[in-house]
Amino acid sequence: MSLPSLFYHYTPVCDVEGCEQPAVHKIAAPWTDGTQKELRNYGVYCSNHSEGQLARARDRQARVKLGAGEQVGPVRLYELIEGRLDAELIPVG
Repeated sequence: MSLPSLFYHYTPVCDVEGCEQPAVHKIAAPWTDGTQKELRNYGVYCSNHSEGQLARARDRQARVKLGAGEQVGPVRLYELIEGRLDAELIPVG
């Protein structure tokens, strides 16, 4: 079965500088401005760096000043699954 052309296939690498391991998690938070919804991306990480980077992302989110009408949910780990859009990712843990 072939996927529509809007899907691209690649294995992302962990965002930690110097780490060449494949990323298995996206760290993100649901965000909306009342008209659009998306996952606010805090990076993709390998299994060795996911937990530490999750804590850092939560600290960063706590300092974000939202604009009028913006809402952001909790920062969580999402399993990266090839062929799935952000809206189709499910939080893990």
